Amino acid sequence: RTPQAREEAKSRRLAEHAATSPTARRAEAEARPAPKRPSMRILCIGLLLAAAVGVRAGAPAAAPTLRVVIEYPGSSAPSGAQVGLRGDGLGLSWSESLPAERVGQDQWAVDLRLPAGSDAPTNVSMKPMMDGAWCKGQNFVVDLSSGLGVVVLHPWFWASSQLAILDGVWSPQLGNTRDVILYLPGAAVENPLRRFSGADVLVAHDGQNLFNASTSAFGTAWMMQSTADPDIDAGRARPYIIVGVYNTANRTYEYTPQPDPTVGDGGGADLLLDFYEQTVYPLVASVLNVEPPPRRGTPPPAAGEEDLRWPMLGSSLGGLLSCYAA
Repeated sequence: RTPQAREEAKSRRLAEHAATSPTARRAEAEARPAPKRPSMRILCIGLLLAAAVGVRAGAPAAAPTLRVVIEYPGSSAPSGAQVGLRGDGLGLSWSESLPAERVGQDQWAVDLRLPAGSDAPTNVSMKPMMDGAWCKGQNFVVDLSSGLGVVVLHPWFWASSQLAILDGVWSPQLGNTRDVILYLPGAAVENPLRRFSGADVLVAHDGQNLFNASTSAFGTAWMMQSTADPDIDAGRARPYIIVGVYNTANRTYEYTPQPDPTVGDGGGADLLLDFYEQTVYPLVASVLNVEPPPRRGTPPPAAGEEDLRWPMLGSSLGGLLSCYAA
């Protein structure tokens, strides 16, 4: 080769080397436009769609369940008590208990699977058990058509009824005092978590005549507990509380709605009923788990609504007073 050709070849090799050096490659890479990255929003939407498709294609949704919560004072339960549930549907049996799981200080729970379609019953009866003892009283009947997801039961197992006296209750309406006697069914004695309202509270006049012959005006008492106890324990009646308000020497005045000129007395019924509503009922509600009734004169509930009024009974002028109060 001529000297000129050799110089040209050398120049070409130097140029090729420079073009393939790291510095040149970096410069070329920096000069090229950066590739577009996929949008984060599009990526997130894609993931959500994929998850949705996965859920749709996965296992079917879990069958609906009914949670039965058994509320009972934990401090009253035997140590290590075994609580269960028996019944006539949803996997329950009257011959064997379904164990309940303790989920709180005063709560045990059982989850029952609800069948779908025509296999679903309209209601189911059940009773809690504790250490082999049956809950006293009526079966608990759950209306499944109501769509409730949780029902709460308040059982009692051993206690009997008790009587309690509220001594010397002052009446600012009448300016006198009287005792009020309370009949507490075993359900209220053993399980104070149970709330009473409406027809579960019965108001009775002439309280000294209701339970004890020694305090009765005629030496013979109604002995209402002799009817209430067996009916409640055997399930013929729901547990209910009786509020017996004693009468006073002014019985004729207090039990009649207007004066009677033939006897020269009467007309104090409204004041007595004010005493019941404004003093007695709030006092009872403060010492027991009882919901006070609506005020006198409140319209009756509509069809299908719970009646929260307390029923009332009495004899003789007490019967007149009960009718007037209604």
